[in-house]
Amino acid sequence: MSHGSAAATAMASTGAVVSTGVNQGMAPTAVGVASPATLAATAASPGDSNTGRGKRKTPSVPVDRAEVVSNIFQTAATAFAELSQLTGLLAAQNVPHSSRNASSKWTDEEVRQLREAVERFGTDLQKLCAAVKTRTATQIRLRLRRESAAQVQQAAEDTAAAAAAVNAATGGGGGG
Repeated sequence: MSHGSAAATAMASTGAVVSTGVNQGMAPTAVGVASPATLAATAASPGDSNTGRGKRKTPSVPVDRAEVVSNIFQTAATAFAELSQLTGLLAAQNVPHSSRNASSKWTDEEVRQLREAVERFGTDLQKLCAAVKTRTATQIRLRLRRESAAQVQQAAEDTAAAAAAVNAATGGGGGG
C-alpha cells in the first residue's frame, strides 16, 4: 500500500480494512471497514452467505479495537513529526513572516532595504519581496501605497507653498 493514507495503512496492518478501491491512479481509499463485531460474526459462520448464491469462505481476522486505534494514532504521530520537520526546513530557508502582523512598525533597516530595492527593481513585487525578506508581499504592497500617497500629499503641499511664494513675490493676489 505505497499510495495509502496513514490511517488506511494503519488499519490495513491490523486487518481492519476489508477492501480498498483505487480512483484512477489516486491513493487507495477504504471502501469497507469491518467492525470487530462484524469480523467476529463472519468468523463464527464462514459458510453462511446473505445472498444465497453459495458458500463463501471468509478468513477469520481477530481485531483488537484498541490496537487499531493505537496504530492509527502512532501513524498519525509519525506523519505529524515528519510535517514538523518539513515545516522547520521551510522556516530555515525563509525568514518567518508570521512573527509580524501587517500593522507592526517598519524598522529603519527595512525601510532602507525597500527604498534601495525600489530604486533597483521598480515595482516588481517579487524582486522587492526577495530584497526585504522580513516582510510579506502584502506588507510591502501596503507600505508602497502609503509612501505613494504620502509623496502625492507632499508634492501637493510643495506646489501650494510654491504658488503662495510666487504670489507673495509678485505682489500677488490676482489683482490687476
